[in-house]
Amino acid sequence: MLPDERKREIAEIVTEENGSTVADLAGRLDVSEATIRRDLRDLEDDGRVERSHGGALPVKTVGEERTYGQKQVQGRDAKRIIGERAAETLQDGQVVFFDSGTTTIEVAKHVPDDVTITAATNSP
Repeated sequence: MLPDERKREIAEIVTEENGSTVADLAGRLDVSEATIRRDLRDLEDDGRVERSHGGALPVKTVGEERTYGQKQVQGRDAKRIIGERAAETLQDGQVVFFDSGTTTIEVAKHVPDDVTITAATNSP
C-alpha cells in the first residue's frame, strides 16, 4: 500500500470509529507502530486527525474553535516558512499591521534586522 493510500485509510478509520490506537492501526494496516506515528504526525499537520496519547481522534471542526496553543503547533513548519517569505517582502518605512493570528506572529518574528518598519497590532 502506498503511503498516501495508507494515510487516507488511517484518516477514514479514525473518523468512522471516533478514534483509534496506534497499535490497532498498525495491526490493521500491517505496518510498524513507528510508521503509524509518522503518518499520524503528517495527518495532524494536514488537519485531518488530532493526535492523542497512544492514538488519534477525529478532527472537530463544526462549532468548536481551536485554542491558540493548538493553532500554534498546527502546521508549525509551514507557518514558519510563510513567515520567513512574507517578511522578506517588507521594506524600510512601511507601516505593517500584525493581527493576532499564529501565522502572522511568524511574520513578525522574521522581520529582517536591517529593515525599519512601524508595526501595529491588536494582539497584546
